Formats: sequence, structure tokens, C-alpha cells
Amino acid sequence: MMKQMQQLGTRIIAHLLILSLLCGSMVPGRLLYAQAVDDYVAGEVVAKLLQAGDLASVTAAYALDPTPIAQFGTRPIYRLRILDQATPPDKAAALATDSRVQYAEPNFLEQTPEGQQRTSWAAGGEADEY
Repeated sequence: MMKQMQQLGTRIIAHLLILSLLCGSMVPGRLLYAQAVDDYVAGEVVAKLLQAGDLASVTAAYALDPTPIAQFGTRPIYRLRILDQATPPDKAAALATDSRVQYAEPNFLEQTPEGQQRTSWAAGGEADEY
């Protein structure tokens, strides 16, 4: 009888623990996560330049604030504020055509720069296709 009571108590505790974990995951928290893959910060782009010394000329050419919002470590990767009315995807596309820019993209929420996979090495093909 005592063993059955212990087993019942253990089952009740296990079920309560599972229930509390499930209920806890349903509680809405602060909005910290992107709601979709393409959510980005309005008015910002992230750009990696081939040379840090090109920052002033690139920002002047593309209506970007010459003072970066942030820099990723010591690498020439910058969060840049858009000064005109262009959308971040349009501004990033324009920047990407510049030979001084290695890549540019909107400042996607909850992603690192180049956070979205562009190609898959598992896809096969020739090296010059990448």
C-alpha cells in the first residue's frame, strides 16, 4: 500500500511538472523574436566593406549616416542608418552592387550578419557557381 502511494505521488509530481512546463511556454513574453524570417529593423542596413577605409565614401554615396550605429568587433562590418526614404532591402541591394562592399543586407532581427543561408554546399555543382 505504501509503495502504491509513493508511485501515485511520483506520478502526480511528474504530471504537474510537465503541465507547468507546457503552461509556461504558452505565456506571452516581451517581443524579442522576429515574427518572420524577413523581419528587419526599419531604417538600418548591415554592410561588410572590403576595406574599412572606404566607410566615409560608401556612406556618402548611398545616403547613409557616416557614423555607424555599431561595428562588429574590429571587422569592417557596420550597422548603418539610412538617411533617405529607401527601404532596407532596396538600400542593401544598391550597396551590394558596389565593388567596395562585400555584402549588404537589411538588419534582420535575431540574426547575425549573413545570417540567412544563401546557398548550400550540399547542393553540388561546380566551385565557380558559389
